[in-house]
Amino acid sequence: MSKETTADDPRQKTDGIPLKQTDKPWKGPPDKEPADQDLDQAQESRRAVHGSQKERQKVQGRALGEVMGKAALIAIAIGVASLIGLAVFVIQL
Repeated sequence: MSKETTADDPRQKTDGIPLKQTDKPWKGPPDKEPADQDLDQAQESRRAVHGSQKERQKVQGRALGEVMGKAALIAIAIGVASLIGLAVFVIQL
């Protein structure tokens, strides 16, 4: 049987990132300008592909209006069919 050494112990190994303080002064947060530019470019490309929010709302409103119009026509047709059925029933009496 071989004897284990402390170098073999995984608890003694580190991931290589020192957590101790350094002598280097803090330079402040990193600049965020490139990220802001990327965000602006992404928004512009999204608008180019999908259109503006107002345009999307117009399209959605038209689609909703079409669906509601069809639902209203179906309700009217059902009402008319019910009235015809009631008239036929009354005539048979």
